[in-house]
Amino acid sequence: MDQSPQTLDAARIIPKNVLEGDTPRVIDEWQLAPELWNTARNEIDTRNAKGQFILTGSSPPTDNITHHSGAGRFGRVRMRPMSLSEGGKSTNQVSFSNLFEKGFNPSGNSGLSISEFAETLVIGGMPAIFYYSEKSAQYFNSS
Repeated sequence: MDQSPQTLDAARIIPKNVLEGDTPRVIDEWQLAPELWNTARNEIDTRNAKGQFILTGSSPPTDNITHHSGAGRFGRVRMRPMSLSEGGKSTNQVSFSNLFEKGFNPSGNSGLSISEFAETLVIGGMPAIFYYSEKSAQYFNSS
């Protein structure tokens, strides 16, 4: 939605048209045209099929008053920062599933020095800055 003014205009004027096409249909930054929420909800009811739309966005819409809750129609997925494993900064010797195995004794070495580990903590796990230098990440995180 944020890449094409024409698509954004179309979504605001006739939101149903943006929902037409192959499914699942991904609509990124849908919150720029909040009309899409209720239109998608109605279209889901009409089609009576699961997995029709994937609405993604980097922020919530500004107007939540006019939106139906979407109960029974939408599932929400909260995105989290990347883990050390996803960023290639772990040996993966300890896994979440291992923690629940009987007799598992978590130990191991991440392969990072204390200063590298501290730098990784400062940078954080957001994909956009995961590979920045510490100084660049500090600037990014403070703005």
